[in-house]
Amino acid sequence: AQSIVGAPGGTRPVGSDLVGDEPHAAARQLRSYMLVDGLGPLPSRQGQWAAALAPRLLVSLAGALAVGACLRAASAGDVARRFLAPGRSFAVSDDTFMKDGVPVTVRSGSIHYARIPRAYWRDRLRRVKALGLNAITTYVFWNFHEEQEGIFDFSGQKDVVEFLNIADQEGLMVLVRPGPYICAEWDLGGLPWWLLPKEGIELRTWNGPYIAAVTKWWGVLLPKLRPLLYSQGGPIIMMQIENEYGSYGNCAENPDDAKYMYHLLDIAIAALGREVVYFTVDGGEGEDAAALESGSPWHRNASVVATVDGGLSKNYTGAFSKQREFNARGNSPKMWTELWVGWFTAWGDYYAANKTSTRVSEGMLAMMNETSSFNLYMAHGGTNYAMWSGANWYPGWGFMPDITSYDYSAPVSEQGQQNIGSFGGNLFAAVRDAIANSSGATEASFPPPNPVTAYGAIDLIETASLFGNLERLQSCEVSVAEGAPQLPTMESLGLGRGLVLYRSQGTPSSKLVTIRIEDVRDRLLVFGNHSKVGQVYRSDQGNSSNLWLPARKIVDFLVENMGHINYGTNISEQKGLMGPPPIASEYMAYCLPLEYSQVGALPFHARLNDLPSGGAQPLF
Repeated sequence: AQSIVGAPGGTRPVGSDLVGDEPHAAARQLRSYMLVDGLGPLPSRQGQWAAALAPRLLVSLAGALAVGACLRAASAGDVARRFLAPGRSFAVSDDTFMKDGVPVTVRSGSIHYARIPRAYWRDRLRRVKALGLNAITTYVFWNFHEEQEGIFDFSGQKDVVEFLNIADQEGLMVLVRPGPYICAEWDLGGLPWWLLPKEGIELRTWNGPYIAAVTKWWGVLLPKLRPLLYSQGGPIIMMQIENEYGSYGNCAENPDDAKYMYHLLDIAIAALGREVVYFTVDGGEGEDAAALESGSPWHRNASVVATVDGGLSKNYTGAFSKQREFNARGNSPKMWTELWVGWFTAWGDYYAANKTSTRVSEGMLAMMNETSSFNLYMAHGGTNYAMWSGANWYPGWGFMPDITSYDYSAPVSEQGQQNIGSFGGNLFAAVRDAIANSSGATEASFPPPNPVTAYGAIDLIETASLFGNLERLQSCEVSVAEGAPQLPTMESLGLGRGLVLYRSQGTPSSKLVTIRIEDVRDRLLVFGNHSKVGQVYRSDQGNSSNLWLPARKIVDFLVENMGHINYGTNISEQKGLMGPPPIASEYMAYCLPLEYSQVGALPFHARLNDLPSGGAQPLF
């Protein structure tokens, strides 16, 4: 008679639609990951209470998880939370967000810890707060924390818990978006590359290999977030399930898609209980707008709040009406989870994406007139360091890899200043003033600029050759027999980012080689005896490219991964040189991840004596 969802509008039996359809499988799996991770008993911010109640809480929590009961049930854990954070609650009532029983409007801005050097976390949080915000929103980047399967890293730059603690210290509530898919113009939308070569895997739906990996990931992550819930004295008020799922799946027509979403909620409740507001986001604009029923199976079900997103507009009434029609009665607070105040920029764009301050001001004033909650995407963008940028795929547009900068034309610029829009308008002031005119004066002033230094001219006179340092740079060396039907992909070689080099034994005589453009993922440079003879880019016009290869002992095909697709139907594609080998030969495949530790340790010299006359080769 127990239920996982257990909310008005419908329930589902405990154990249904879980991993392997084994009763209580999700709770049992989650419990094992929590214990392996060294989870203590309901950690809290009042250490004395936690220490006193620790033994009883651990037993109670383990028992609750073993039977699949919701943590909202009367238990020692609930008693502890009432002691630890008395009176703290965040919920939905009568289509309104209620904080400690008082109506509250969430004024949030997106800011990503992975895109900001840790030393600047507090500085950037203070700057976005000065917009008049009372909350921030952040994704949790799965592949940032589990770069290699089974190895989790939450240290240093990846310490998301510390980032959220700092947000709390700065008086900001938090909406956390742990995916598992996040889009975000981030490599593979936050999904780990090592999922791609798994046999039989299908991403973002009910699929055995994918569900197993997701369950393990959330089993490690969510216990770290639990003590940060608002009910326990922390800043987290809301948690998103998946991300813009209606643009990829269809819960209304595909049972496996709905089953996947139900499973995510199941394991979230098993870890976090019902003391956080769960939500989805869908929408977009025009004919491409995703239907809410495609992205969420909780039609008129108060278990999860469906929210909307889209660009700046002078009228948001239509999307909010769809939200109200979809959600359960009384469970539809007006929430625009992504208000696109800017946009991303792709390699090859004529200019950086930007908006005028007038357009931002008009769109913000219209949103404030709705008296709705909102989240600016982005409040501060940051930078895509270390090849973490992704790529979008749009029908008719094709492959669009994102640049290193994620300034996003956000009100707080990439370098932490008040951003300037098209034609010179102040984007920060446009947002701040619109918020202040509706909600009153901002609570925080914009911090003074950080000091900057002019370094003067820097001459880069030392270089290091890629080909001359293969042994230092490569992380794999795999032979490919002549006659092999295809070359190995980067992912099958164990490589997630960087370059892959396919070295052939060359051609005894000159010949014309045809490269199918669709086989290049993403940029191909061809060298003969270390001299460049041609290149092919997957966004080139036409179906193929012809390269004339002179007789050479060695022909190198060097392929650059410009970012796994983060948005589009072909998100599962792998990288490298697809199709049959360009020339009949034995090959050696070299993985070149270009890790900082590798490149930084190369022997750099003032001049290279081994450069071929008239040729060109990749250099650091």
